[in-house]
Amino acid sequence: ESGSNNWVLGPSRTANGAALVANDPHIALTNPSVWFPVEIDAVSNGSGVHHIAGSTFPGLPSVILGHNESVAWGLTASNWDLADVYLEELSSDGSTVRFEGEDVPVVERQIEFQDASTNSTVSRSLRWVPHHGPIVAEDLTNGTAMTVRWTGHEGGTDLDAFFVIGAATTALEAREAIALVTNACQNFVVADRNGDIGLYPFSNVPGRPWASATLPPWLPLPGDGSAEWQGHVSIDDLPQVTNPPGGAIVTANQDLTGASADGDVFNDGQPSFQAITRAEGTRARRIMDLIEEGANSHDVDSMTAILGDTYSLYGEVVAP
Repeated sequence: ESGSNNWVLGPSRTANGAALVANDPHIALTNPSVWFPVEIDAVSNGSGVHHIAGSTFPGLPSVILGHNESVAWGLTASNWDLADVYLEELSSDGSTVRFEGEDVPVVERQIEFQDASTNSTVSRSLRWVPHHGPIVAEDLTNGTAMTVRWTGHEGGTDLDAFFVIGAATTALEAREAIALVTNACQNFVVADRNGDIGLYPFSNVPGRPWASATLPPWLPLPGDGSAEWQGHVSIDDLPQVTNPPGGAIVTANQDLTGASADGDVFNDGQPSFQAITRAEGTRARRIMDLIEEGANSHDVDSMTAILGDTYSLYGEVVAP
């Protein structure tokens, strides 16, 4: 299974009384690689504020996961549901959609692309519904179209977040940086030299007060205005924790709120929804089990051993 694991231990859980962070973004191997190790130092021989090391995407002038001299952080995908699909009602000539009782013109542009394989110019006519997003499929015969609305269409400050966290000196400063994340959709675990730890899975999660079993956001929604976003879920209403009593935080793409535990994500008053691609939780459970086995004497070696663990909780059930 593709996915990622990260966890952070507070001083009460470690042999030397310092916080520890582990991260394993075990996505598929590709060539070129998604991850690229890098160190950026504007401090040792300069007057800058960034001295960071870790992994990043090739060409990005910052570090995605890693550490500076005071704070370390790791990422896994939080799988927040940041997009919706709408079923639009087209006019007979396909030039407008029906929205809140009005006919709204479809935006159409002729876009030219350079085909690198043939070195030729390709022209495409692309269409957008202004309040939702690009039309990805349409049936003019039946007067319908499908659009995709995504928080990324609104722009964002993801890159700013990585610059700011790169200069953070405490876990709480890192939290302020992560609050700038809009679309990256990640579980950030952080630790600082003071021993403070935290989990901050911040993103611009759409507000969907209409979401219900009869209008679930994971199915195509009516484009008539009855299922529109109402801002974003407040950061304070997203799951998060600083210095939990147990001294350990684990994420492995699992349900972050517990809303899915009873099979009904609508009955807990939880405003943030995750996509169905979230993990079912066995990887997170296994990591926490191994943390518990190590009690309060973890070190770099024990963290590395957990990274290399191959035991399957699925297998435990299936093997007999």
